[in-house]
Amino acid sequence: MSHTLILIIGKTMEWPEMSKIRYSPYQLAHLTKLYSNGFNSLLICDGVGVGKTISAGYAIYHQSMVLKRPVMIICPSILVDKWYFEMKTKFNLNVTLTTQKESLSLMKDEIEYNPTWENQGPVYLTTFNILSRLDDEISPDFGLVVIDEIHNIRNPKTKTFPKTRAMCKNADYTIGLSATPINNLISDLASIFAVLMPKYSFEELDQLFTDIWGLSALDCISCVITRFNKEEISSDFTKRNIHNISIKYPKDYDIMVDENISLRYPGVTKGSLETIALLRMASSCLLYTSPSPRDKRQ
Repeated sequence: MSHTLILIIGKTMEWPEMSKIRYSPYQLAHLTKLYSNGFNSLLICDGVGVGKTISAGYAIYHQSMVLKRPVMIICPSILVDKWYFEMKTKFNLNVTLTTQKESLSLMKDEIEYNPTWENQGPVYLTTFNILSRLDDEISPDFGLVVIDEIHNIRNPKTKTFPKTRAMCKNADYTIGLSATPINNLISDLASIFAVLMPKYSFEELDQLFTDIWGLSALDCISCVITRFNKEEISSDFTKRNIHNISIKYPKDYDIMVDENISLRYPGVTKGSLETIALLRMASSCLLYTSPSPRDKRQ
């Protein structure tokens, strides 16, 4: 059996369960940094299209399938289906939706009264909206909490901020995902890490980032942040070779297309954008398989 070997602080960790997953080398950098930086937290700021969800998925898989620990994923409501689909199709993980206040209460009881799991640590999925409507803060014993689009809770004065922060309070590890962690001020970054590292207050972190911003000392936070851009890791993506191929249509086909456009779209003038669109449809044989606006009205 092939095994996955990851070097963490001079020790080779052998996880045969991880060999079931195909990955690009850079995607394991997040998992390695999370387990080795000493803060047990990581902010993934990779660029759009790099695969932040999949990179976080390896940590989710390891916590659930290898360590048998419960995991919580928090995201905007619009991304629930995406997370559910990605975890199932890419990692074969069963995800429990906790998108109601009642289901969050059941989750809390399940973790409290079932501290061990045999096959898979449960993976829960909830939203910022549901957390904001909770009457009380809850802090289950999670192995990992993953917060997607974490910049959405950068304001400490909102209802969502303390509820999300409480979710991270007793977690072994925390991960935040955002392509745009700083929207307006450096304090945005302080807010994010105040959620991911709840033992530190927003005020403490805000003062820290204010003091070191723009200085060489800023390098000290690189251990808790990743920033991969697609251009830097292009070798890990499929290369596309684009070729232009010209196709000459028979003259009688050109005449037939012109006649059909004139009949079905009498108001269209030659050279207009609409004519170009119709000609493209004709080249793909779609012009005669889709009804015209006139057909739809009849």
